[in-house]
Amino acid sequence: MNDGKRKRLVALLVTGVIASFVFATGCGGDGGEEKVVDTTQTEACVEYWSAYCRRMIDCEVINNESFGECLTLKAEYCPDLLFAEGSAITVESAGQCADEWRTTPCRYLREGLEPDCARTGTLVDGEPCIADRQCASGACSSYGMRACGVCTAQGQYGEGASCTGQYRGCDQGYVCDPTSSKCVPRLQVGDDCTGNLSGCSPNLCLEDRTSGSNRCFYDPPRPKLGEDCTATRACDDPGVYCDLHTLTCLSIPGVGDDCGVDSFVGDAIYCTSDAYCDQSVDPAVCRKRPAAGEACYQFDDGYGICDLDSRCDTSLDPPTCASLPHAGEPCYEGRCASDLFCGCAEEFCAARTCLRLRLPGESCAEPGDHCLDGASACKHGVCVAVQSQGLFEKLCR
Repeated sequence: MNDGKRKRLVALLVTGVIASFVFATGCGGDGGEEKVVDTTQTEACVEYWSAYCRRMIDCEVINNESFGECLTLKAEYCPDLLFAEGSAITVESAGQCADEWRTTPCRYLREGLEPDCARTGTLVDGEPCIADRQCASGACSSYGMRACGVCTAQGQYGEGASCTGQYRGCDQGYVCDPTSSKCVPRLQVGDDCTGNLSGCSPNLCLEDRTSGSNRCFYDPPRPKLGEDCTATRACDDPGVYCDLHTLTCLSIPGVGDDCGVDSFVGDAIYCTSDAYCDQSVDPAVCRKRPAAGEACYQFDDGYGICDLDSRCDTSLDPPTCASLPHAGEPCYEGRCASDLFCGCAEEFCAARTCLRLRLPGESCAEPGDHCLDGASACKHGVCVAVQSQGLFEKLCR
């Protein structure tokens, strides 16, 4: 593996350094000959979706606790999702696409838009497919990689088309209405919009103070750290906010600093994830979140907060922070200690448990270790990646 690819993986993977992946030529169980190979399609596919999930966290579309769930969902069909017959994606271009994910503007991610890299393949309309990336049109009728579909011409997912599939989007110029799960025309600047469906992307749905109704407003490219944010009152870099007093994009304050004041609402609200904003003093100060065994910090409405590894147990007097479940323990209301995710250890389960996501090449010997679904399996205490799941052949041939 070259240094560039190694650095990309080290920056993305949850834990450990992967020097190479272990791949199995056999299927299932502990049998089958194993071999060590260099950069492969599965590795590239996992890297691609790791970059996507990390950027979703950076842009606060999902929280840090959701990384395992996000990667498990997206990489479940690796490498077939990116590399099935007809796909124009290569290992090299998948790495380049991963780099694009890392710098995709947050406003595009919030609207479900993707980078333009390698989105179309070579299969013509009417040919069988399981993923959009196989088709020259960039559109496959397959529903969530679970059934064979056909390549369809762009224009079939315009106004009124269903957009409920896991990987289904709408044609350019349309947006998916989450209420009806139908494609509707994308709104223009000045059009009325609603809270549950802005349809304004890449612009913003905001209240028009002259009329009291919501309208689409032009959202220019947002400034980055250190740049003036007078025009936008918002910044695009993760961990950055538009400060009311300086109208400059500043880093979100940490423990002991004054809370960052939002330029839109004028309230002191911004602190790093390990802190909360104590508004009982003036000026408001970022204070360290309490850990397990310490009293919760409670807001005026009674809501209590603790650090990322704890929850506020309101059954105690006073309400006290209690540890979130560890690897192998039942989830608490869908939550687990940091670096774990709540999921099923098997394909189906009656109750979810806290799992430690393990990637191909990493150890899976400890209780709660969970190899990436679909793309790998635990063999001899190591997560072994598959070279292909053969989904296209199984579903379409």
